[in-house]
Amino acid sequence: QYIRNKVEIDKETALVLLSGIINDTVIMKSPTCTQRDKEVVSILANIAGIDSVKEFGKTMFSGGASITTQDARKLITADFKTFEEYGIKFGIGQCEVTQFQGIEDVKAQWIQVLEDMKKEHKLQWAMIVITNIILEDSIMLCTPYPEKEKLLQYKKMSDQQYFCPGVLSRKIQILPEV
Repeated sequence: QYIRNKVEIDKETALVLLSGIINDTVIMKSPTCTQRDKEVVSILANIAGIDSVKEFGKTMFSGGASITTQDARKLITADFKTFEEYGIKFGIGQCEVTQFQGIEDVKAQWIQVLEDMKKEHKLQWAMIVITNIILEDSIMLCTPYPEKEKLLQYKKMSDQQYFCPGVLSRKIQILPEV
């Protein structure tokens, strides 16, 4: 809109807009990232004085605390969406991390939060996709669901835990399969 309306973008505004796009596109790696996103990121990075968008993004994402030190409910509910398909009501949350370290430590607590979300939203299935933006892979934790073995083509790591290689987008990659 700034460019379209020929309004000059100052350095601080460019940095905020760049951060938003980097966050939304997972450092330009998400399947939702468009060519226009890439063009705008280049313009904004130039204005903001950012030499490496990749390094800027890594720094931005690594600035958060570890999943082991943050409130599980807050992390799971921050980006939790509910859906209904074929009479099945389910919810999928997503959080981005820069390392998978600590998942085993919080797994039981996170699954309990998913159980609570399932009850609160009257869902049949609840899941959280923990996406490592550096490795470009995800780990899914989920509540029990009798038909999930037919639906999920991901590698079962343990009960209620799946490895999802190459998965960055809940909307484009997880939702269609579910």
